[in-house]
Amino acid sequence: MSLWMHETNRVFFDRLVDDKDKDFFLALSTEKVKMNLDFDWTKEYARDILFGDFSNKQKDYIRIENP
Repeated sequence: MSLWMHETNRVFFDRLVDDKDKDFFLALSTEKVKMNLDFDWTKEYARDILFGDFSNKQKDYIRIENP
């Protein structure tokens, strides 16, 4: 689920320029996740999900936690 949220944020959220639109996108995506998949995430949590392969030597695509 976290990986899906990361990908939707990279495809849609990162291209939004207005804070109002960004807030709307996060509210909508967290609402749909809660309604359909029973995950209760805050907008801030959903916004900060990050995956990548640059944080480890094996180049595994993993979740990157905030230090």
